Amino acid sequence: MNDKLGKALGLVHIDIGGADLDLKLQVGDSRNFRRIVMNDSYRKDKPLMFEKFEEFMIKVIKRDHPDMAEEDIKAYVEFNCVKLFEDMMVHLGITSEDDMKQAKKDTEKELKKLIEDG
Repeated sequence: MNDKLGKALGLVHIDIGGADLDLKLQVGDSRNFRRIVMNDSYRKDKPLMFEKFEEFMIKVIKRDHPDMAEEDIKAYVEFNCVKLFEDMMVHLGITSEDDMKQAKKDTEKELKKLIEDG
């Protein structure tokens, strides 16, 4: 299938941490993801935001791969949460790859400053 058409239909290919998964996002998945990302209370509480994102990803992966053990899915999502989040942000058009790279650089600078300042 054409990559552009696949993206338009919600097809997501995940190749993170050795997993090679194809996911088909369904109607409502993009909206639910945006609710997590745009929710003001979640934005102020990053651990809560990532917890909600993990729940979302577990549901999507489980739905498309019912043969996979739930505990394995949970572990995969937990260990790869940040990369999955970044990829979904780009895939759903919330940000671009370039903007994501810049945000990572900015975060690294902030962390370095925090470490240097003690």
